[in-house]
Amino acid sequence: MKLSIGLFAVLASLIVNASDINTFELSPSDPCSVAVAQPANVADALSLSDVWQQQARIQSIFNDKPKVSIVVDDLGDNSIVAKQLLNLPIKVTAAILPHTPHATKIAQWAADNGHQVIMHLPMEAFSRPDLLGPGALRANMDQQKIEATMTSSAASIPYLRGFNNHMGSLLTEDPQKMRWVMESAKKRGWFFLDSKTSESSVAQIVANQVGLKNISRDIFLDHHTPANISQLDGIILKRFKKALKIAEQRGHVVIICHPYPQTVKFFEQELPKLVENIELVTLSQLVTSVNSHNSGALAGEK
Repeated sequence: MKLSIGLFAVLASLIVNASDINTFELSPSDPCSVAVAQPANVADALSLSDVWQQQARIQSIFNDKPKVSIVVDDLGDNSIVAKQLLNLPIKVTAAILPHTPHATKIAQWAADNGHQVIMHLPMEAFSRPDLLGPGALRANMDQQKIEATMTSSAASIPYLRGFNNHMGSLLTEDPQKMRWVMESAKKRGWFFLDSKTSESSVAQIVANQVGLKNISRDIFLDHHTPANISQLDGIILKRFKKALKIAEQRGHVVIICHPYPQTVKFFEQELPKLVENIELVTLSQLVTSVNSHNSGALAGEK
């Protein structure tokens, strides 16, 4: 594994503006990179420093093949494409929207095929409230309402191991709301995947503060605009190769994709040619390894 100065170049290349990453709320030019929030004050800067140090430590966790974890977002409304994805002989994490028509069925298919299930939890954004769907967490909710909404949403999806945010550029910037969400998730024994839809998100920082295991998205594999949908096959291939480079440098990568026909085609036809030197793992495997390593490292620094 390459752990040279090149790592810092990779990390530097992952810092982009919010407009580069927002999958649905904005139109990114390169939506496959990680956004890192800019601190608003000294206290935030200290917390963000911990996050950056955490990312640097991750590189030393894995001593064999780079690990790749694939998360399929926005499942629940279309059972046909979902079943195609979940029947493929690869490990994926099914991120299912709450209260959707096929949520229970898709979660069952995922469990039957050895995949993991998380909730794709809608959170209020700065734009496009029409895309949130049922079970959304909103900025005007108090703690009791957030808890009740999460409980109701969780009841609509069996086999849950964790959650990630659907949209959420507004809510993930609110430290108090994020604390309520993360504390609720911790009580349920979940982990959190930060989808990174805002460069000013404090979600992962708060998760660390409350002791909730977490990890962040690195690549949006198949985001596209109407203008470039005809090139989506090539876009997916290019971004997957970028993901592999990150995994080679750091030891792991988290990819988020969507139930698009082009994505299914890529997994069926192209992915087998590209996975010889990597290991496809579940999201919880990465979360456990990364958080266990960081807990040990931080304890050793005290």
